[in-house]
Amino acid sequence: MNRSLLTTPPWRQLLNLGLLAVRNPAQTWRLLNLERVKNLYITLFRQPPTARSSIFGFYETLYREQNGQSQPGTPDLTPVSVPVLLDFPTASSDPQVSIIVPAANQYETTVHCLAAVLQNTGDIDYEVLLADDASDDATRDIQKRVRNIRILSNENNLGFVDNCNRAARQAHGQFLVFLNNDTLVQTGWLEVLLATLTNESDVGLVGPQLCYPDGRLQEAGGIVWRDGNALNYGRGKDPQCPEYCYAKDVDYISGACICIRRGLWEAIGGFDTRYRPAYYEDTDLAFAVREQGYRVAYRPRSRVFHVEGASHGRDESNGVKRFQEINRGKFLNKWHTRLAEQYPDASHLFRARLFIAPLRNGADIKGKVLKALRLQVPVVTTSVGAEGLPEHDQRYLSVADTAEAFAKALLTLYNDSVAWRAQRQQGRLVFNQHFTPAAAARVLGQDIRLAAPTTEAIATQLQRAYP
Repeated sequence: MNRSLLTTPPWRQLLNLGLLAVRNPAQTWRLLNLERVKNLYITLFRQPPTARSSIFGFYETLYREQNGQSQPGTPDLTPVSVPVLLDFPTASSDPQVSIIVPAANQYETTVHCLAAVLQNTGDIDYEVLLADDASDDATRDIQKRVRNIRILSNENNLGFVDNCNRAARQAHGQFLVFLNNDTLVQTGWLEVLLATLTNESDVGLVGPQLCYPDGRLQEAGGIVWRDGNALNYGRGKDPQCPEYCYAKDVDYISGACICIRRGLWEAIGGFDTRYRPAYYEDTDLAFAVREQGYRVAYRPRSRVFHVEGASHGRDESNGVKRFQEINRGKFLNKWHTRLAEQYPDASHLFRARLFIAPLRNGADIKGKVLKALRLQVPVVTTSVGAEGLPEHDQRYLSVADTAEAFAKALLTLYNDSVAWRAQRQQGRLVFNQHFTPAAAARVLGQDIRLAAPTTEAIATQLQRAYP
């Protein structure tokens, strides 16, 4: 593979992107904000060359395609982040995984997607199936630029659901990955997904952390409400925040990138064709996976960039996108019994009942314990977790150092609403008394007076600043 793109200096990539910005002032003005400038700086100077080149190349593709500069039949064969020839490793006759990339036109976007797969997929026996859904642009001749992938061309446009189902029937892998052509996978993406399915036999479907090209979080797993509407958890937030960076089970995984056991996929019957041409087939698949007795998992160590709406836009009243609301009704009718068990909305989603800190080692005050007290979430911890806190008793903090005592404290607070409410209120009182800025000012003022009586004025100012 030609890796000259990895040696392109950052200033040259920035110059190319800057020229595009100058040539397209209206679009640049719409896209420009402080957060994007910050993310571009991080991408330019702190990311590895593979990620940096892919992201910058993707921005260039967006500018060209959204401004009509990519003409069918006249593709740019030397985009910044893509080699002239994509030469994939030859897959065995029985590969571990089949990566299915559905595409309908968007030649340059597809090439960037394939380049990212080639660059960022490790030593895995995999095959790539490009499911070309009757493209009429340069995608028809993509075999001139990409070697050792299987190109499945439809004579007529089937739509996303039927296109994926048709491609899956021709796949040879033990695991199936469905990957949108408007994505950019990152280093280690597939290893993490496969390790989950290999090591956790009760997981049937797994997906990555999805991010926008500017670095903002798109989804850390999906939540489905009782009425069938869905939430992309963490949308627009910082993907490095702790609440988005731990492995967990989720209601569903967006179909931009999902990995499923082939046998399970076949047992379910693939994407349900009632959702033709697209939308809600991924949510339905997750519910069907659970019906088969498997879990649906989110793994943030696998990261994929995704341009949401690149294929069908965002206007839910026109085109294929209008099926989003139509298919929600079909989904609601099919799964109404299961949906009755879901939360109605987000009002109770982030109300933790207990904070548990079973610490065995560490020193000094634990910041997360203080945060729980401030938020009025009752705490169950060990003596280590309570170090540095005021004299504690069961009124504001539960401390236990044996397994039996710890379990008893948990069950008491979880089941006894009176005890839970009392500890919740007392915890906030203790926090206000000892750990607010006003409390800190009082302590500092006392220390200053003891150390140097002549600094009485400084202590007084502190107390005035934090009455």
